[in-house]
Amino acid sequence: DQQFNVLPVYLRMENPVYLDPSGKKGRTVFEMEYVYDEAGDIVDETGPAVRLFETMDEVAHEFDAVDEVARLKESLFDDLADGEIDASTLMDRIREGDYWIHDPDTGDIANTEFMRTVFERMGFDGVVADAHYHFGPKKGFGGVRLPGMEGVKPGTYHYMAFKPTQIKSKF
Repeated sequence: DQQFNVLPVYLRMENPVYLDPSGKKGRTVFEMEYVYDEAGDIVDETGPAVRLFETMDEVAHEFDAVDEVARLKESLFDDLADGEIDASTLMDRIREGDYWIHDPDTGDIANTEFMRTVFERMGFDGVVADAHYHFGPKKGFGGVRLPGMEGVKPGTYHYMAFKPTQIKSKF
């Protein structure tokens, strides 16, 4: 049985990605901007969503997951119909879909590590996540209730810094 401790620390994150569907702590949105010609036809796409997809392609090569990432990106196009995708929606798609990105060294499933790497490459320095939404009780296959992470109640947030130098002991 694993034992966990909560430690009082100072945490410095200047540009976290928010995995918070309610937007209570913040919201990270990747927007797609379109460039039109004089006839009104789309001639280019720019913006944070394009940067997200380009970064996913770069990191996919390192994880030897080019085909899986292409399938994931294809599934995100419906979410981009309104011109944006929320980081929480992105993480929902990678968790709920049939995508298997593996760690190239261990062979372990590494979907969330893949996305952490993408976010870090994009300039984010950590994650603020609604822990109840992401790790709380859920309905599993056939409607079976899955208990989720122990102690995670509504209003619980997890803060994850990407570098140890962002964390200082309070003592």
